[in-house]
Amino acid sequence: MASDSPQYHEQTQISPNGGDYADFTYIPAEGIPGTFKPERDLTFALTLIESGVLSRKQIAQAVKDWTIHGDLTLYDHLNRKGLLPDTDHTSLEETADSKLQKVLEKLDDVDSNISSIRESIVQQLDQYGRVATVLGLSANDLASTQFQRRVSEAGFQLLRKIGQGGLGVVWLARDEKLKRIVAIKEILRESASQSPEVKRFQREAEITGRLEHPSIVPLYQFGLDEQTDQPFYVMRYIGKKTLEDAIDEFHERRQNGEENSLQMHNLLNAFVSVCQAIAYAHSRNIIHRDLKPENVALDNYGQVIVLDWGLAKLTGEYEIIESCELGLSGNGTGIEQTQDGQILGTPMFMAPEQASGRIDEIDERTDVYGLGAVLYAILTGCAPHEKSQESMTASSQVSELLRKIVSEPTVRARSLNSNVPRELEAIAAKALSLKPYARYQTALQLAGDVKAGWLTNRSRPTKSLGRKEPLAGSETTNSSRAVSAHY
Repeated sequence: MASDSPQYHEQTQISPNGGDYADFTYIPAEGIPGTFKPERDLTFALTLIESGVLSRKQIAQAVKDWTIHGDLTLYDHLNRKGLLPDTDHTSLEETADSKLQKVLEKLDDVDSNISSIRESIVQQLDQYGRVATVLGLSANDLASTQFQRRVSEAGFQLLRKIGQGGLGVVWLARDEKLKRIVAIKEILRESASQSPEVKRFQREAEITGRLEHPSIVPLYQFGLDEQTDQPFYVMRYIGKKTLEDAIDEFHERRQNGEENSLQMHNLLNAFVSVCQAIAYAHSRNIIHRDLKPENVALDNYGQVIVLDWGLAKLTGEYEIIESCELGLSGNGTGIEQTQDGQILGTPMFMAPEQASGRIDEIDERTDVYGLGAVLYAILTGCAPHEKSQESMTASSQVSELLRKIVSEPTVRARSLNSNVPRELEAIAAKALSLKPYARYQTALQLAGDVKAGWLTNRSRPTKSLGRKEPLAGSETTNSSRAVSAHY
């Protein structure tokens, strides 16, 4: 895979069922040529991540001045940047080549169309497209004919795929009746109507539809394909920009010496909006359980939208009602039947009670931890548990990371970014306390400290942080000046 390996740059013909897979030009059975350097770069990136050599975020930062469609391989680019100094290069290349060869061996059943072949390769390598997107490589953006027929019957025209997760795929579509652009989410694969996947999908739609708040994505319609009985739902199309994108941009500018207090002010404003949306969800007996910057969308007009309620947990009367319904039906399977010992969520932003599998201990304060993790990312550019993961070996990464989440406090924000105001560091640390009772008890309390201290012309938060109020008229009463001094 490296440039000093002549076979990497040769373009030979290989068969899906054998041949020299180290060469990257593939001729399918019917003789349609196609170059697969981008797919090889994707395979190498996935190998780096799976081996614990680099994280997805580190790769994303490294490829900002590189294109997957050029002649320079990802290996060469990363090597020139000095990001692979102590790595066993040969072993990584062999692992990546083996992974790609296994995918090529499965291509016999793929239509002899170069776009469908490449789509199949990307989807098999990177099912959710997270790494492919970072590298600038997308699978086929067009929907299948079958899906186009189904949504047209429901009054929608499918345009292109815009996202994919563990449960469903999201498409950009046009509402033919109201002449507007919408997003449509369908279940990822065909499933029986009573399968756990369909139940989870319908539950996600019901929970999202129950939440009517300006900062929670609105649901327009839930339906079934008349031919296949596969569910889908229609929601507002927000756009592609997320809070994660805004955070990355801010910290990239900061590292390049472009301090911007207004940009930080906007990020904190967005954070307060997220807190308010989560507080509303809590008032409706719903806990999100997967809060992270990636699940917060930012539209072009400053509106903040919390997405992806697929892991949400019901509390109070809703939890009792759901348990009774499941007990009566005898079909309690899927996420709503989560048992102690099961771990749900994103480890980089996960609360200790989630990492330990103590499901009964998950409550509103679990989301407070998630909000603290989002604030931490805003302040440092890193997830709370990201540095812990980077220091681990691949073999022990998951188990060791979960142990650290449960037993060790997060690294202080100022140790990663010395410009972080101490008060904001203290707010994030309180929200990220290992013990739920030591955190803010509500999302609104957390939002209140951030808002009072940094987004209004009032004094900085002190009561919940255990410090005295500043004197009236002191410079700490001007939040904009305080933030500007640090950013």
